[in-house]
Amino acid sequence: MSKVYFIAANKDVTLINKLKILLERADISNLNGVVALKMHMGERNNKTFVKPAYIKKLVDVVKTHGGDPFVTDTTTIYKAGRYTAMDYYRTAFAHGFLPSYLGCPVIIADGLKDERVEVNERVDIAKGMAYTTVMRCFLFRMLHTGHGASSFGGAIKNIAMGCVTEFPH
Repeated sequence: MSKVYFIAANKDVTLINKLKILLERADISNLNGVVALKMHMGERNNKTFVKPAYIKKLVDVVKTHGGDPFVTDTTTIYKAGRYTAMDYYRTAFAHGFLPSYLGCPVIIADGLKDERVEVNERVDIAKGMAYTTVMRCFLFRMLHTGHGASSFGGAIKNIAMGCVTEFPH
């Protein structure tokens, strides 16, 4: 079973300065290979997503521990600002998730064309997710994601739904 780590939101130290401590506690000391930083980069004109400054800090820490990180997510089944990879890139870049700022690639793992890996008859994983060495999931305000049954609902949904491809068959 995976562990979930939290950092307290107190006034003594900013959250961005606590990230390194949190990552050390999560034992990222030996990251080899490609590391997917799986996250939701926000809906168009929405502000409830992990801000790029936090992800930049994560990218820096992952790199110092031997990882080769990229920020990633998959497209949506509904037609909005993340429906295709091109739509998602425009949304992510408008929200500040620029490779030049983050210091790593931003890869929408599906949506340019039918980019999936068949796992079984019922589930297709986005190709960009299937071939990573390590995946870390980063969420902001998990209790406010609309998954009231469990505070971990956002994390479960981010991995369960967020790694499959919604690209039409």
